Amino acid sequence: LRSQLADHPRTSQGAYWHKLRYPSQVWLDGVYMGMPFLARYSRQFEDGKAYEDVVNEFLVAREHLLDAKSGLYFHGWDESRQQEWADPVTGQSRHFWGRGLGWFAMALVDVLEVIPADRAELRKPLLQMVRELAPSLRARQDKTHGTWWQVLDKPGQYGNYLESSASSMFAYFLA
Repeated sequence: LRSQLADHPRTSQGAYWHKLRYPSQVWLDGVYMGMPFLARYSRQFEDGKAYEDVVNEFLVAREHLLDAKSGLYFHGWDESRQQEWADPVTGQSRHFWGRGLGWFAMALVDVLEVIPADRAELRKPLLQMVRELAPSLRARQDKTHGTWWQVLDKPGQYGNYLESSASSMFAYFLA
């Protein structure tokens, strides 16, 4: 897996493509697929050499996926703006997918457990992201059930539902 990441294509800002068949795309769940592994591998075998790459993945995701108004993250970003789901101006997807954001939130926690405290300059932006995201998630928690909706900004809308996986991931993140 480490050698695959060494050759995996990246956006112009150095974030990994979600998959080879999804060129120029960064997805929130993709951050979890790679970054906790890369951080742990780098700690174990590379003396933390890849920590900067790991943190950069989060910074690129924040820059292109964070919605400043809601504090939530859109599910995906297409740098090429070629996908039908991508906004032609921003490249962002249109929705705040609960499970995707749950993967991203867990990735923050898992990476912060790996990057040592003496690397404060690398931890600082990740901790800031935690402080930004936590209140936004709390604000979207369903008051009756204590869980979150699959599409976070459309509670009760037809076809949307209270989502157990996202709720579990958010509980992990908040804990």
